[in-house]
Amino acid sequence: MPVSIRRELKQNVGDGLRGLRYLVHILGSDAERPKIAPPVLPEALPEIDNLMGVAFRAVGNVMCLVETAGTPLRQTPAGFHGFASLQSYFAPEGLQLFCDDLYEGLKAIAAEQNPSQLILKSRLPDIYRTLHIQYSAASSPEKLCAGLLLSLVKFSPLVDVGGREADLLRQYITLTLLFGISVTGQISREEVKLVVRDALLLAGTRMELVSEAVLAGSDNDLAVIFSKLIKQLA
Repeated sequence: MPVSIRRELKQNVGDGLRGLRYLVHILGSDAERPKIAPPVLPEALPEIDNLMGVAFRAVGNVMCLVETAGTPLRQTPAGFHGFASLQSYFAPEGLQLFCDDLYEGLKAIAAEQNPSQLILKSRLPDIYRTLHIQYSAASSPEKLCAGLLLSLVKFSPLVDVGGREADLLRQYITLTLLFGISVTGQISREEVKLVVRDALLLAGTRMELVSEAVLAGSDNDLAVIFSKLIKQLA
């Protein structure tokens, strides 16, 4: 079986397991459960619904323990050393490196914004392919950032059952900024942890302008916005 097919199958299975864990987490949360389903029984018996929450939390704890036990057995992405400029991912081996780094970025942002968030890893190659088709290594850093954000919004690798689209867009802007500020040099994993919070705050200051540009599909307008944001964050 070709390596690319094995990798795709692994990603799909991984997404399925992460999705199951995410659903269990949501159903076990008294605050989040009502967003996706009504109480399991009439209000006359709220204790039963609370009991369901306790049961799902117990299942979630078991799944977390199993995942923790299995973590040392999984290999970390061999090519990941930090975040590089988007131009560098147009190399022949760019697909896997890009997906690894993009996933690390999504995890870093989710850890700061929403630790229980679901990341669909199988959607990352589509983001890369779209970027690779529409742009090149000769494209400006700002234009590549614009293209990356449009692709992130299109394929939506983050899932939020609460329907908070503004929060997702803010995270995608932040992720794009991680790559944008890497133009002058690679950013290490440790540096990313320090800059994520500032990037999230900065992303929140341009939400309206970015939203309008995304709706219009204008990479030119987004490039102008990212040019300013990158200078502010760098």
